[in-house]
Amino acid sequence: MTSHHFSRKFGLQFLTSLLPSKTQRRRKSAIRSASVEAFESRILLTTLTVNSAADNVIANDGLVTLREAIIAANTDGITDLGETGSGADEIVFRGDGTGGTTDFNDKTADTITLGGTELEIASDLIINGRGADLLTIDGNNSSRVFFANSAGDVTISGVTITGGNATNSGGGILNQAGTLTVRDSVVTGNVAGNDGGGLYSQLSGTLHVENSVIQNNNAGSGSGNVGGGIGASSGTLTISDSVVSGNTAYRTGGVFTYAQTTVINSLIDNNMATETVGGGFAGGINAGAGLTLINSTVSNNSSFGTVGGGGIRVFGGGHIENSTISGNMARFGAGIVHGSGDLTIVKSKITGNIADEDGGGIFSSSGTLHITKSKITDNSAAINGGGIFSETDLLLTKTKVLSNDAGNLGGGAFTTGTANISFTKTKFRKNIAGVNGGGLFFESSGNFDLFKFKAKKNSETQVVFT
Repeated sequence: MTSHHFSRKFGLQFLTSLLPSKTQRRRKSAIRSASVEAFESRILLTTLTVNSAADNVIANDGLVTLREAIIAANTDGITDLGETGSGADEIVFRGDGTGGTTDFNDKTADTITLGGTELEIASDLIINGRGADLLTIDGNNSSRVFFANSAGDVTISGVTITGGNATNSGGGILNQAGTLTVRDSVVTGNVAGNDGGGLYSQLSGTLHVENSVIQNNNAGSGSGNVGGGIGASSGTLTISDSVVSGNTAYRTGGVFTYAQTTVINSLIDNNMATETVGGGFAGGINAGAGLTLINSTVSNNSSFGTVGGGGIRVFGGGHIENSTISGNMARFGAGIVHGSGDLTIVKSKITGNIADEDGGGIFSSSGTLHITKSKITDNSAAINGGGIFSETDLLLTKTKVLSNDAGNLGGGAFTTGTANISFTKTKFRKNIAGVNGGGLFFESSGNFDLFKFKAKKNSETQVVFT
């Protein structure tokens, strides 16, 4: 299994190499800047300046810590620099190293180490760090780092968040009810006793993760612990231009969500669910309320629990487009487990996934699975359905099912239960089954409709209808 390591300094540089071109990013940045400027002009943000990397609250010392600036923002109070919080505020980091201040103006990385209590944000606030490679907020393994306890808007950008340790959920950041945006940041090395080792959003909150790395966080080892990287119990979750990698949890190492979830231009890689005797859920993404995955890669994730889903486990329907699901491992449904609702897969690759039981590429148990203009290649299952195992209606259009392998039946695809199949302009080639149905094994009681369907060079017998 491939492992990617993202240092604070180079994580975002690596991320940039994976994601859209400079022209595309400039276009996005221009749009975002225009919207930020419009937002700022509308609500007249007040600037609060942090000039000390300490973590204390000392009046009249001429220094302003991050904690003091947040308190001023929460209470509309006055800092020692004479700046007054006023509704929505923006925190910046400036200091020249004189008079006890921290030199935030040089190119040396600075760390703010918390003294044992989280930083609670209770009003609209933007925290503009110096860059994830230049400013770290460290919970010192003694507390959560940020608690966004506001029904309004909070944006945290340009920082590394590490060392967070929460007894419940959200080791790095807990978002409660409001809208939290984490942008241009690294969230790494945080731990939650319950859910969301890196980030957790609850009470119908909205969480946006933009151009960030969520790496090497952990959500514990108990049966209720989910979402090593990111967790969301409800609301809305959007992950864009980001990497979620190397996270672990008892259930769902990468992203566990019951929010309406969209993942765009992102990499979900090398996350692990550690449970083996129970559910485990997914290694990469467990989406309980639907999933939209666009221009993204879900790779090298693993889960060996009883419900399968090495890469993705999705309920409530979903849409996957221009994406790659590869190199994932699970007991079954190594690439994708599709549990309910209609799932469409368009112009995507499901490749190189390995299941210990059924459904190397995809395991579909309810709803309708419709795959169009895609490739299902080089997946394997120890028992049935090397490429696809389906208990539900399966529609393949202009799709290639190539070089998949099943130890028992249906090297390319295995259908059972009441599944209907409709294959249009679809090719099954070079698939292998250890016993029968190298290309397709149709065991279900449903109907089948084959139009311009081709099965060639599969192991004998190429197509079996029982």
